[in-house]
Amino acid sequence: MANSLVIYVCKGLPARAGGGLGVAYNYLSAAWGKTLEPASADHILLCGMAEASLPSQVENFDAFLAGLDLGSKRGASLLIWQAARIRELAKRYERIVVLAFTPYYLWPLVQVCGRKLATIHSEHGKGGRHNELAEERGKFGLRERFVQWCVGHNFRFPDRVVFPSRGALNLFTEKNPGLREDAENKAAILYNGVSTCEAPSPRPNHGPLKIVSVAHHVREKGLEMMLDSLRLFSDAGVEWQMINYGQQSTLTPELVAQADRLGIGSRITHAGLQPQAVVRKQLGEADVFLHTPVIVVFDLSLLEAMMHAVPVVTVPLEGNREALGEDYPLYANTPAEVSDRLKWIENHRDEAAEIGKALRERALELFTSDAMVKHYAGLLTELARN
Repeated sequence: MANSLVIYVCKGLPARAGGGLGVAYNYLSAAWGKTLEPASADHILLCGMAEASLPSQVENFDAFLAGLDLGSKRGASLLIWQAARIRELAKRYERIVVLAFTPYYLWPLVQVCGRKLATIHSEHGKGGRHNELAEERGKFGLRERFVQWCVGHNFRFPDRVVFPSRGALNLFTEKNPGLREDAENKAAILYNGVSTCEAPSPRPNHGPLKIVSVAHHVREKGLEMMLDSLRLFSDAGVEWQMINYGQQSTLTPELVAQADRLGIGSRITHAGLQPQAVVRKQLGEADVFLHTPVIVVFDLSLLEAMMHAVPVVTVPLEGNREALGEDYPLYANTPAEVSDRLKWIENHRDEAAEIGKALRERALELFTSDAMVKHYAGLLTELARN
Protein backbone atom coordinates (compact mmCIF):
# COMPACT_ATOMS: atom_id res chain seq x y z
CA MET A 1 0.00 0.00 0.00
CA ALA A 2 2.97 2.31 -0.55
CA ASN A 3 2.04 5.78 -1.84
CA SER A 4 -1.68 5.14 -1.35
CA LEU A 5 -4.49 7.58 -0.65
CA VAL A 6 -8.00 7.21 0.75
CA ILE A 7 -10.46 9.95 -0.24
CA TYR A 8 -13.78 10.47 1.56
CA VAL A 9 -16.23 12.37 -0.65
CA CYS A 10 -19.38 14.17 0.56
CA LYS A 11 -21.59 16.48 -1.49
CA GLY A 12 -21.93 18.78 1.53
CA LEU A 13 -21.02 19.08 5.17
CA PRO A 14 -21.36 15.81 7.12
CA ALA A 15 -24.11 16.46 9.64
CA ARG A 16 -25.97 14.85 12.53
CA ALA A 17 -28.91 13.91 10.34
CA GLY A 18 -30.16 11.13 8.12
CA GLY A 19 -29.00 9.90 4.75
CA GLY A 20 -25.47 9.72 3.45
CA LEU A 21 -24.29 12.90 5.19
CA GLY A 22 -25.48 11.56 8.54
CA VAL A 23 -23.69 8.27 7.96
CA ALA A 24 -20.56 10.17 6.90
CA TYR A 25 -20.71 12.23 10.10
CA ASN A 26 -21.05 9.15 12.31
CA TYR A 27 -18.26 7.35 10.45
CA LEU A 28 -15.76 10.21 10.50
CA SER A 29 -16.50 11.31 14.07
CA ALA A 30 -16.07 7.74 15.31
CA ALA A 31 -12.74 7.49 13.47
CA TRP A 32 -11.51 10.87 14.72
CA GLY A 33 -8.25 10.74 16.64
CA LYS A 34 -7.65 7.08 15.77
CA THR A 35 -5.34 5.47 13.27
CA LEU A 36 -7.41 5.30 10.12
CA GLU A 37 -7.34 2.14 8.06
CA PRO A 38 -5.52 1.44 5.88
CA ALA A 39 -2.94 2.82 8.29
CA SER A 40 -0.15 3.29 5.73
CA ALA A 41 -2.25 5.48 3.40
CA ASP A 42 -2.87 9.21 3.43
CA HIS A 43 -6.47 10.22 4.15
CA ILE A 44 -8.28 13.32 2.92
CA LEU A 45 -11.86 14.60 2.93
CA LEU A 46 -13.48 16.29 -0.07
CA CYS A 47 -16.48 18.03 1.44
CA GLY A 48 -18.38 20.29 -0.91
CA MET A 49 -15.59 22.34 -2.48
CA ALA A 50 -13.24 21.98 0.50
CA GLU A 51 -10.30 19.63 0.92
CA ALA A 52 -8.58 18.72 4.18
CA SER A 53 -6.27 16.03 5.45
CA LEU A 54 -7.43 13.53 8.10
CA PRO A 55 -6.83 13.32 10.98
CA SER A 56 -6.07 16.89 12.08
CA GLN A 57 -4.59 18.35 15.24
CA VAL A 58 -7.70 20.40 16.06
CA GLU A 59 -9.43 19.41 19.26
CA ASN A 60 -12.33 17.44 17.80
CA PHE A 61 -14.17 16.52 14.65
CA ASP A 62 -16.84 19.23 15.03
CA ALA A 63 -14.13 21.89 15.29
CA PHE A 64 -12.51 20.43 12.18
CA LEU A 65 -15.76 20.68 10.22
CA ALA A 66 -16.42 24.20 11.49
CA GLY A 67 -13.06 25.28 10.06
CA LEU A 68 -13.79 24.11 6.52
CA ASP A 69 -14.47 26.74 3.87
CA LEU A 70 -16.93 24.87 1.69
CA GLY A 71 -17.40 27.43 -1.06
CA SER A 72 -20.16 26.53 -3.50
CA LYS A 73 -21.78 23.21 -2.61
CA ARG A 74 -24.22 22.74 -5.50
CA GLY A 75 -24.48 22.49 -9.22
CA ALA A 76 -21.97 21.89 -11.97
CA SER A 77 -19.14 23.70 -10.18
CA LEU A 78 -19.18 21.09 -7.41
CA LEU A 79 -19.24 18.17 -9.84
CA ILE A 80 -16.35 19.54 -11.87
CA TRP A 81 -14.25 20.58 -8.86
CA GLN A 82 -14.49 17.25 -7.04
CA ALA A 83 -13.88 15.17 -10.17
CA ALA A 84 -10.96 17.33 -11.27
CA ARG A 85 -9.41 17.14 -7.80
CA ILE A 86 -9.59 13.35 -7.76
CA ARG A 87 -8.07 13.14 -11.22
CA GLU A 88 -5.26 15.46 -10.15
CA LEU A 89 -4.55 13.40 -7.03
CA ALA A 90 -4.48 10.26 -9.16
CA LYS A 91 -1.31 11.57 -10.81
CA ARG A 92 0.54 11.67 -7.47
CA TYR A 93 -0.41 8.29 -5.96
CA GLU A 94 0.06 4.71 -7.06
CA ARG A 95 -3.26 3.64 -5.57
CA ILE A 96 -6.35 5.64 -4.60
CA VAL A 97 -9.45 4.34 -2.83
CA VAL A 98 -12.48 6.63 -2.96
CA LEU A 99 -15.32 6.21 -0.46
CA ALA A 100 -18.19 8.40 -1.65
CA PHE A 101 -21.18 9.02 0.60
CA THR A 102 -23.94 9.18 -2.05
CA PRO A 103 -22.71 11.89 -4.46
CA TYR A 104 -24.56 10.25 -7.37
CA TYR A 105 -22.97 12.58 -9.92
CA LEU A 106 -19.32 11.68 -9.30
CA TRP A 107 -18.53 8.43 -11.07
CA PRO A 108 -19.24 9.47 -14.68
CA LEU A 109 -16.57 12.16 -14.30
CA VAL A 110 -13.76 10.23 -12.58
CA GLN A 111 -13.79 6.84 -14.29
CA VAL A 112 -11.05 7.96 -16.70
CA CYS A 113 -8.54 7.71 -13.83
CA GLY A 114 -7.85 4.10 -14.77
CA ARG A 115 -7.03 1.00 -12.77
CA LYS A 116 -5.14 2.80 -10.00
CA LEU A 117 -8.52 4.02 -8.72
CA ALA A 118 -10.65 1.74 -6.49
CA THR A 119 -14.08 3.06 -5.67
CA ILE A 120 -16.83 2.50 -3.08
CA HIS A 121 -20.27 4.04 -3.42
CA SER A 122 -22.22 4.22 -0.16
CA GLU A 123 -25.91 4.11 -1.18
CA HIS A 124 -28.49 5.42 1.28
CA GLY A 125 -31.25 6.49 -1.11
CA LYS A 126 -34.66 4.87 -0.98
CA GLY A 127 -34.50 3.10 -4.32
CA GLY A 128 -32.08 5.61 -5.86
CA ARG A 129 -31.93 9.38 -5.81
CA HIS A 130 -33.82 9.66 -9.12
CA ASN A 131 -36.82 7.91 -7.59
CA GLU A 132 -36.63 10.08 -4.47
CA LEU A 133 -36.57 13.23 -6.61
CA ALA A 134 -39.53 12.05 -8.64
CA GLU A 135 -41.54 11.41 -5.47
CA GLU A 136 -40.62 14.82 -4.06
CA ARG A 137 -41.49 16.68 -7.28
CA GLY A 138 -44.46 14.54 -8.30
CA LYS A 139 -43.03 13.84 -11.76
CA PHE A 140 -40.24 12.02 -13.57
CA GLY A 141 -38.74 14.69 -15.79
CA LEU A 142 -35.44 15.52 -17.44
CA ARG A 143 -33.66 16.12 -14.14
CA GLU A 144 -34.73 12.72 -12.82
CA ARG A 145 -33.61 11.04 -16.05
CA PHE A 146 -30.18 12.66 -15.79
CA VAL A 147 -29.87 11.51 -12.17
CA GLN A 148 -31.03 8.02 -13.20
CA TRP A 149 -28.18 7.92 -15.74
CA CYS A 150 -25.72 8.98 -13.00
CA VAL A 151 -27.12 6.37 -10.61
CA GLY A 152 -26.45 3.72 -13.25
CA HIS A 153 -22.77 4.65 -13.10
CA ASN A 154 -22.92 4.36 -9.30
CA PHE A 155 -23.45 0.63 -9.79
CA ARG A 156 -21.63 -0.17 -13.04
CA PHE A 157 -18.36 1.65 -12.32
CA PRO A 158 -17.48 1.34 -8.58
CA ASP A 159 -15.79 -1.78 -7.23
CA ARG A 160 -18.21 -2.01 -4.29
CA VAL A 161 -21.61 -0.55 -3.42
CA VAL A 162 -22.38 -0.31 0.30
CA PHE A 163 -25.99 -0.72 1.39
CA PRO A 164 -26.96 -0.14 5.04
CA SER A 165 -29.23 -3.20 5.10
CA ARG A 166 -30.38 -6.14 3.01
CA GLY A 167 -33.74 -4.38 2.82
CA ALA A 168 -32.10 -1.34 1.21
CA LEU A 169 -30.52 -3.57 -1.45
CA ASN A 170 -33.81 -5.32 -2.13
CA LEU A 171 -35.65 -2.00 -2.37
CA PHE A 172 -33.11 -0.70 -4.86
CA THR A 173 -33.22 -3.77 -7.10
CA GLU A 174 -37.02 -3.78 -6.99
CA LYS A 175 -37.15 -0.19 -8.26
CA ASN A 176 -34.21 -0.61 -10.68
CA PRO A 177 -34.46 -4.12 -12.16
CA GLY A 178 -31.99 -3.24 -14.91
CA LEU A 179 -29.27 -2.72 -12.28
CA ARG A 180 -30.09 -5.82 -10.24
CA GLU A 181 -27.08 -7.89 -11.36
CA ASP A 182 -24.55 -5.09 -10.81
CA ALA A 183 -26.05 -4.16 -7.43
CA GLU A 184 -26.15 -7.72 -6.11
CA ASN A 185 -22.68 -8.62 -7.41
CA LYS A 186 -21.02 -5.53 -5.92
CA ALA A 187 -23.10 -5.11 -2.77
CA ALA A 188 -21.55 -4.99 0.68
CA ILE A 189 -24.11 -4.88 3.52
CA LEU A 190 -22.60 -2.67 6.24
CA TYR A 191 -25.01 -1.62 8.96
CA ASN A 192 -25.21 2.03 9.93
CA GLY A 193 -23.96 2.91 13.38
CA VAL A 194 -24.65 5.63 15.95
CA SER A 195 -22.72 6.96 18.91
CA THR A 196 -23.19 5.25 22.24
CA CYS A 197 -24.53 6.91 25.38
CA GLU A 198 -24.90 6.23 29.07
CA ALA A 199 -27.68 3.89 30.12
CA PRO A 200 -30.84 5.95 30.68
CA SER A 201 -32.35 6.53 34.09
CA PRO A 202 -35.53 4.57 34.86
CA ARG A 203 -38.57 6.27 33.39
CA PRO A 204 -41.60 7.00 35.57
CA ASN A 205 -44.44 4.51 35.13
CA HIS A 206 -47.13 7.14 35.49
CA GLY A 207 -48.26 10.36 33.82
CA PRO A 208 -49.02 11.04 30.14
CA LEU A 209 -47.22 8.75 27.72
CA LYS A 210 -44.34 10.68 26.16
CA ILE A 211 -44.02 9.79 22.46
CA VAL A 212 -41.15 10.88 20.18
CA SER A 213 -41.16 10.73 16.38
CA VAL A 214 -38.21 11.60 14.13
CA ALA A 215 -39.50 11.97 10.59
CA HIS A 216 -39.26 14.60 7.88
CA HIS A 217 -42.62 15.74 6.55
CA VAL A 218 -42.63 13.62 3.40
CA ARG A 219 -45.07 10.94 2.23
CA GLU A 220 -42.59 8.10 2.62
CA LYS A 221 -42.52 8.61 6.42
CA GLY A 222 -46.17 7.55 6.78
CA LEU A 223 -47.16 10.41 9.06
CA GLU A 224 -50.79 10.25 7.95
CA MET A 225 -50.99 6.69 9.32
CA MET A 226 -49.29 7.85 12.50
CA LEU A 227 -51.96 10.50 13.07
CA ASP A 228 -54.79 8.04 12.44
CA SER A 229 -53.19 5.70 14.97
CA LEU A 230 -52.90 8.42 17.59
CA ARG A 231 -56.56 9.35 17.14
CA LEU A 232 -57.56 5.75 17.91
CA PHE A 233 -55.22 5.81 20.90
CA SER A 234 -56.90 8.98 22.17
CA ASP A 235 -60.35 7.45 21.74
CA ALA A 236 -59.28 4.82 24.29
CA GLY A 237 -59.03 7.59 26.90
CA VAL A 238 -55.24 7.52 27.27
CA GLU A 239 -53.25 10.69 28.07
CA TRP A 240 -50.26 11.29 25.81
CA GLN A 241 -48.08 13.97 24.24
CA MET A 242 -45.93 13.63 21.11
CA ILE A 243 -43.02 15.68 19.79
CA ASN A 244 -42.01 15.28 16.15
CA TYR A 245 -38.55 16.22 14.93
CA GLY A 246 -37.98 16.58 11.21
CA GLN A 247 -37.79 19.00 8.32
CA GLN A 248 -41.10 20.65 7.59
CA SER A 249 -42.37 20.92 4.02
CA THR A 250 -45.40 21.66 1.88
CA LEU A 251 -46.94 18.58 3.51
CA THR A 252 -46.82 20.18 6.98
CA PRO A 253 -50.06 22.20 6.68
CA GLU A 254 -51.87 19.01 5.61
CA LEU A 255 -50.56 17.14 8.63
CA VAL A 256 -51.51 19.97 11.01
CA ALA A 257 -54.98 20.15 9.48
CA GLN A 258 -55.40 16.36 9.74
CA ALA A 259 -54.38 16.40 13.40
CA ASP A 260 -56.81 19.23 14.17
CA ARG A 261 -59.60 17.46 12.30
CA LEU A 262 -58.95 14.33 14.36
CA GLY A 263 -59.00 16.32 17.59
CA ILE A 264 -55.37 15.60 18.56
CA GLY A 265 -53.57 18.71 17.31
CA SER A 266 -53.05 20.14 20.81
CA ARG A 267 -51.15 17.02 21.86
CA ILE A 268 -48.56 17.22 19.06
CA THR A 269 -45.53 19.52 18.81
CA HIS A 270 -43.77 19.84 15.46
CA ALA A 271 -40.29 20.92 16.56
CA GLY A 272 -38.70 20.96 13.09
CA LEU A 273 -35.00 20.29 12.64
CA GLN A 274 -33.07 20.42 15.91
CA PRO A 275 -29.47 19.66 16.94
CA GLN A 276 -28.79 16.00 17.59
CA ALA A 277 -28.11 16.72 21.26
CA VAL A 278 -31.65 18.07 21.65
CA VAL A 279 -33.22 15.09 19.91
CA ARG A 280 -31.21 12.55 21.85
CA LYS A 281 -32.04 14.23 25.15
CA GLN A 282 -35.72 13.83 24.32
CA LEU A 283 -35.16 10.19 23.32
CA GLY A 284 -33.55 9.65 26.71
CA GLU A 285 -36.77 10.80 28.38
CA ALA A 286 -39.28 9.18 25.99
CA ASP A 287 -41.66 6.34 26.77
CA VAL A 288 -42.16 5.36 23.12
CA PHE A 289 -40.46 5.91 19.77
CA LEU A 290 -43.18 5.90 17.09
CA HIS A 291 -42.06 5.09 13.55
CA THR A 292 -44.56 4.37 10.74
CA PRO A 293 -42.68 4.74 7.43
CA VAL A 294 -43.87 3.50 4.07
CA ILE A 295 -40.30 2.95 2.79
CA VAL A 296 -37.30 1.96 4.92
CA VAL A 297 -33.57 1.61 4.36
CA PHE A 298 -31.97 1.72 7.83
CA ASP A 299 -32.91 4.82 9.80
CA LEU A 300 -30.30 6.34 12.08
CA SER A 301 -33.03 7.72 14.36
CA LEU A 302 -34.36 4.22 14.94
CA LEU A 303 -30.89 3.07 15.99
CA GLU A 304 -30.57 6.09 18.31
CA ALA A 305 -33.90 5.22 19.95
CA MET A 306 -32.61 1.69 20.51
CA MET A 307 -29.41 3.07 22.01
CA HIS A 308 -31.52 5.06 24.50
CA ALA A 309 -33.52 1.94 25.44
CA VAL A 310 -36.78 3.38 24.12
CA PRO A 311 -39.51 0.85 23.26
CA VAL A 312 -40.24 1.18 19.54
CA VAL A 313 -43.61 0.81 17.82
CA THR A 314 -43.10 0.46 14.09
CA VAL A 315 -44.09 -1.30 10.90
CA PRO A 316 -42.41 -4.64 10.08
CA LEU A 317 -40.71 -3.54 6.85
CA GLU A 318 -37.53 -5.39 5.97
CA GLY A 319 -35.03 -2.74 7.14
CA ASN A 320 -36.85 -2.39 10.47
CA ARG A 321 -36.83 -6.16 10.94
CA GLU A 322 -33.06 -6.19 10.44
CA ALA A 323 -32.67 -3.51 13.09
CA LEU A 324 -35.12 -4.81 15.68
CA GLY A 325 -35.15 -8.54 14.94
CA GLU A 326 -37.70 -10.76 13.24
CA ASP A 327 -39.47 -11.67 16.49
CA TYR A 328 -39.74 -8.15 17.92
CA PRO A 329 -43.10 -7.96 19.76
CA LEU A 330 -44.23 -4.39 19.00
CA TYR A 331 -44.60 -4.44 15.22
CA ALA A 332 -47.86 -3.06 13.82
CA ASN A 333 -49.28 -3.02 10.29
CA THR A 334 -52.38 -0.83 10.68
CA PRO A 335 -53.49 2.20 12.71
CA ALA A 336 -55.57 -0.11 14.92
CA GLU A 337 -52.53 -2.30 15.61
CA VAL A 338 -50.36 0.75 16.35
CA SER A 339 -52.99 1.96 18.82
CA ASP A 340 -53.11 -1.47 20.45
CA ARG A 341 -49.31 -1.52 20.90
CA LEU A 342 -49.39 1.95 22.45
CA LYS A 343 -52.18 0.90 24.82
CA TRP A 344 -50.15 -2.15 25.83
CA ILE A 345 -47.15 0.07 26.65
CA GLU A 346 -49.38 2.41 28.66
CA ASN A 347 -50.70 -0.52 30.71
CA HIS A 348 -47.39 -2.42 30.99
CA ARG A 349 -44.72 0.24 31.42
CA ASP A 350 -42.33 -1.96 33.39
CA GLU A 351 -42.50 -4.73 30.76
CA ALA A 352 -42.09 -2.11 28.01
CA ALA A 353 -38.99 -0.81 29.76
CA GLU A 354 -37.51 -4.33 29.63
CA ILE A 355 -38.14 -4.40 25.87
CA GLY A 356 -36.30 -1.09 25.63
CA LYS A 357 -33.33 -2.48 27.57
CA ALA A 358 -33.15 -5.44 25.18
CA LEU A 359 -33.12 -3.04 22.23
CA ARG A 360 -30.23 -1.14 23.81
CA GLU A 361 -28.22 -4.34 24.21
CA ARG A 362 -28.87 -5.19 20.55
CA ALA A 363 -27.75 -1.73 19.46
CA LEU A 364 -24.57 -1.93 21.57
CA GLU A 365 -23.76 -5.27 19.98
CA LEU A 366 -24.54 -4.47 16.33
CA PHE A 367 -25.10 -0.78 15.59
CA THR A 368 -22.40 1.38 17.14
CA SER A 369 -20.46 3.86 15.04
CA ASP A 370 -17.24 2.09 16.10
CA ALA A 371 -18.56 -1.16 14.61
CA MET A 372 -19.46 0.67 11.40
CA VAL A 373 -15.95 2.11 11.14
CA LYS A 374 -14.45 -1.36 11.62
CA HIS A 375 -16.52 -2.83 8.79
CA TYR A 376 -15.77 0.05 6.42
CA ALA A 377 -12.06 -0.21 7.30
CA GLY A 378 -12.03 -3.85 6.22
CA LEU A 379 -13.47 -2.88 2.85
CA LEU A 380 -11.03 0.01 2.41
CA THR A 381 -8.05 -2.17 3.27
CA GLU A 382 -9.15 -4.91 0.87
CA LEU A 383 -9.40 -2.49 -2.05
CA ALA A 384 -6.16 -0.68 -1.17
CA ARG A 385 -4.23 -3.93 -1.39
CA ASN A 386 -5.73 -5.22 -4.66
